[in-house]
Amino acid sequence: MDSLTVPSRVWRDMHNAELGQAARALFMLLVTSPHTSQAGVAPITPDRWATLLALDVPTVLAGLDDLEEARFVVADRATGEVLIPAFWGWNFGGRYGMRRADHVHEVVSDVVRAAASGR
Repeated sequence: MDSLTVPSRVWRDMHNAELGQAARALFMLLVTSPHTSQAGVAPITPDRWATLLALDVPTVLAGLDDLEEARFVVADRATGEVLIPAFWGWNFGGRYGMRRADHVHEVVSDVVRAAASGR
């Protein structure tokens, strides 16, 4: 996908959730990453994220924990997948005759697949 729509309210949402800088930076990296699928699922790559964000790995993982706690993401560390639930609504939201379910077939995690399917 070459373009992406991220609504400006995301900054207010992150402020209201009291997310720190690491979580905010990680969230923006996830939603703009070319590695995030059309289902809104990205691989968990803390070393890569730390390099791109100029942070250390423990700080990045703490940011991921904060995003999970605030329900900005659903992560399954066992399968190495993270879902950004808002991604779908921002970028597709039922437009183009697309359904998120059409894009979750490659997801390994039952937890992520269920969250992506709205179950």
